[in-house]
Amino acid sequence: MSKFNMCFYRSFRCEKLMIGAETSVDGSEICRRILKNAFAKYSGGGNILFHKLMPDEIISRIDTEFPGAYSENPEGYAVIVSAGRADVYSMTERGLLYGAYALIRESENGEIKSGVIYNYPKMKMRAVKVFLPSRENIPFFKKFAEFCSFYGCNTIMIETGGALEYRRHPEINEGWIEYCDNFREYQGKTIDVQKSFGWHKNSIHFENGGGSWLRREEAADIISYCRELLFDVIPEVPSLSHSDYLLTRHPELAERKEDPLPNTYCPSEQGSYELLFDVLEETIEIFKPETINIGHDEYYSIGLCDKCRGKDAAQLYADDINKIYDFLKSRGIRTMLWGDKLLNAISREGFHYGGSHIEYRTNDGREYTVPATYKAIELIPKDIIILNWYWRIMREFDDVFFENGFSEVMYGNFRPLNIYDCRERLENRICGTCISNWSSLDPVHIQRNGIFAFVAYAANMFWNHDFDENEFEENFLAAAEDIYRYGSMNTYKDGFAEITHTASVTRPHNEFVDGYLMDYDKDYLGEYTVYYTDDSESRHKIYFGLNIGYSDAVIGRKEAYDSDMYNLEPYFYEPSLTCGYVKEGNKLYYRMRIVPENGKKIRNILLTDGADCIEVKEIKF
Repeated sequence: MSKFNMCFYRSFRCEKLMIGAETSVDGSEICRRILKNAFAKYSGGGNILFHKLMPDEIISRIDTEFPGAYSENPEGYAVIVSAGRADVYSMTERGLLYGAYALIRESENGEIKSGVIYNYPKMKMRAVKVFLPSRENIPFFKKFAEFCSFYGCNTIMIETGGALEYRRHPEINEGWIEYCDNFREYQGKTIDVQKSFGWHKNSIHFENGGGSWLRREEAADIISYCRELLFDVIPEVPSLSHSDYLLTRHPELAERKEDPLPNTYCPSEQGSYELLFDVLEETIEIFKPETINIGHDEYYSIGLCDKCRGKDAAQLYADDINKIYDFLKSRGIRTMLWGDKLLNAISREGFHYGGSHIEYRTNDGREYTVPATYKAIELIPKDIIILNWYWRIMREFDDVFFENGFSEVMYGNFRPLNIYDCRERLENRICGTCISNWSSLDPVHIQRNGIFAFVAYAANMFWNHDFDENEFEENFLAAAEDIYRYGSMNTYKDGFAEITHTASVTRPHNEFVDGYLMDYDKDYLGEYTVYYTDDSESRHKIYFGLNIGYSDAVIGRKEAYDSDMYNLEPYFYEPSLTCGYVKEGNKLYYRMRIVPENGKKIRNILLTDGADCIEVKEIKF
């Protein structure tokens, strides 16, 4: 029995509605487009009508069908299907969109049973955080946004940094390209640079924009597309810390003057704000946002320059936040920030993180101290939205924000496969979650970082009202199967061959963040050759973690000894989306699709390289 259920309350009858190319759709442009695309290949008539209201008679019908289920949730929807029509009800356009997705989910070959479908999300903000794409990955960005919308996300956060065109300061973009090119020399150079000095440095995000930048009109296009899908779009403009993109051409504003690659501006220097506010103005012009994430995480270079030396670290931090907050508020924009430096974050084992007083020792014996900033939590406005990415260290950190008057706290860098006691924790006044990809926005790294799997798993967590985290393997496999079917629905409409196989080896690797990218030579395992009836051939390479996985991978997790989260067994989630899963005993097989070239007919498919490490279970074509 599938554990994946985004259309939780369902009651069906025997009659069916046939939906197809001839079906009339009376609703918003996005609902019409999505339904027309989904059912274009089927024959069917009837009508689909969208109603931006939730009338009393529909609420009564829901209560009759599902006693006690109704909740006055703005994103909830009801779908009433009869033999000749379907009516979708919600109080918001976004709820109507989720109702349209429900019709797609519950249909089979254009048929949907008559009856009632009702559901609503349990979490208010369901966000995904990404970098700007490279120019060549703009089409993928749009497909990724469609995926996230289909799985119930309502917010996209996009880090801009040096990857957005700044016409007032073109030197930022020039410096950004030069800066990023420096880190392409070899895998992991970013980490080496971080550790090569006698002080702590921010993580380095040279993957943003593919190491280049998008023109304003290109960025505006993807923002517009997200808004067509009814997303809230939040730009992340790193400031104070992670300001390397501002400082490549303005080292005179750096807090640490001796740093050849500075990443923190001086908060006592007026020029820092003249530059930053110009960047914010241009960002506002392009995004027209209601909220901006100003970053402020991983702040390490504090009180070092002549203008800052001797000043209280918490006051410096708070003053900087307040200046930016006032600037944004004067333009009617809310402030969001990462909350780590507002916490006196000391783990149960005594390790110091975040805004606590931290003492570092480098491998060669150099010592460096970061002063505490956590008291700034008392000095900044309480309507700032907090991204608490320390949910994974100690759950008690949530309460620190609430006790200090903050009412909107989200779990940032959210990993739904890793959190335990999820229902209790997420219902404890948390207003949202944000899944983060800290690598290139392209199909390979989004998949291998588990983002597709995380988004689908979180959808089940937030829309399935019987979700039980203790059924972890069943929940994961159900989510993986659902996104594999999603690929069939959207990518393989003209048919495909399917190979079920597994690998007897692994290819250990660093997580694809902080400058580590997929190594195709290292991860190559073999190749299939497809033979067509016209005597032509095509070859399809097999890469570990991309279109095959490890046979002995364990779909499991263990409680971490030093934090409030689970540690995952490696490898199992990486192939999800491009692969479906088949479990036989303790062995995992992976189903992979191959699309014939130009509609050709396949005569045979053979594994022509990699027989020493690839076991083929079945080939269907």
